[in-house]
Amino acid sequence: MVTNSNVASNLAKDPLAQNGKDTKQTEQKPGENQPEGQNSETESKIPTIIPAKNAPKVKPELRPLEERIYKVQQLTDLVYRREKLQESLAKLKSYKLSSDGRADSIRIQDGHGHEWNTSNSDAIKDVIATLKETLQKKLNEVENLIIF
Repeated sequence: MVTNSNVASNLAKDPLAQNGKDTKQTEQKPGENQPEGQNSETESKIPTIIPAKNAPKVKPELRPLEERIYKVQQLTDLVYRREKLQESLAKLKSYKLSSDGRADSIRIQDGHGHEWNTSNSDAIKDVIATLKETLQKKLNEVENLIIF
C-alpha cells in the first residue's frame, strides 16, 4: 500500500522523481485493483517459491535389474506377436477369390481332428472379412501394450 509518507520519501530518494521525469506516483487505497477476497496484507504474508533455473536434475531411480530384464522380455514377446499378426494380416489381404468361385475352398480343423470345408464363395468372403477384422483388432491391442 502506498501512502503519502511513502511517496514523499520516494521523492526525496529519487532525483528523477524530483524533476518530474519518467515517474508517476499514485496513491492506492487498500483493496483497490485487487481481485475480490484478497487484500495486500494477506498477500504479503504468503511466501512465493521461485524455482531455480540451474537446479541440478535428479535422476530417476532405476528399477532392479531383474525387473528391467523382465520388462525387456515382455516387450520382445509383444513385438514378436505384432510381427506374426502383421504377417497373417498381409496374407489375408493378398488372398484373391477366383472370378467364378468354383476353385476356392476353405477348411477349418480343430485340435481333435474335426474339420469343416466349404466352397461357397460368399461364406469364404465373410470368413476372410471376419478374420481381417479380428486380426486388426488384435494388432491394435498389441501395439497399445508396447509401452516403455
